[in-house]
Amino acid sequence: MDEPDEIKQHIESWVVKTVDVPNSKTGGLKTCPFARQALTTNSVGFRWYDGPDIRGILLEFTKTWSDNLELLLLASRPENIDPDELENICMEASVVLAQHDLIAMAYHPYYNAPDDEKAMTHSKYALVFLQRFTKLQVASQYLRSAGYYDTWSKERLEFVVNWRTRYLKYLPPELRAAKKLDR
Repeated sequence: MDEPDEIKQHIESWVVKTVDVPNSKTGGLKTCPFARQALTTNSVGFRWYDGPDIRGILLEFTKTWSDNLELLLLASRPENIDPDELENICMEASVVLAQHDLIAMAYHPYYNAPDDEKAMTHSKYALVFLQRFTKLQVASQYLRSAGYYDTWSKERLEFVVNWRTRYLKYLPPELRAAKKLDR
């Protein structure tokens, strides 16, 4: 098992070298314009998981999530969990998580990702990104209105962004209305 500090170092290096640099696949913009700031403000948490035990870990956060974090990165060795299994676990858990304004997103180096996403996929860990669903959707709406996604392929847009809209119906109605997420 890798220690959280080792995971953090590796993720920070990946963000600096890959995620926080202009990318031709994002119209010359950074792959994720929010990643580096979240890391530098210490609002990203790190935790290890051993393959399929991720399901229980994710669901425990419906009771223990701290808004001191913008994002929690859960990491495992990729050989510990099949990419389709990880994706299915995150999708199933997100039905419950969304009821608590959380969403889980899987990133596995063995995915059959769209070509324009493969270069940005992390290679050392099978990752699960856990964060507030409404914050992610509001940030995504901002990026959409700023033209950030204009150069993305339809396949990449579905893979990274649009799939989340299926979970909006699980958010408490007052959150959907307050954040104007039903549009």
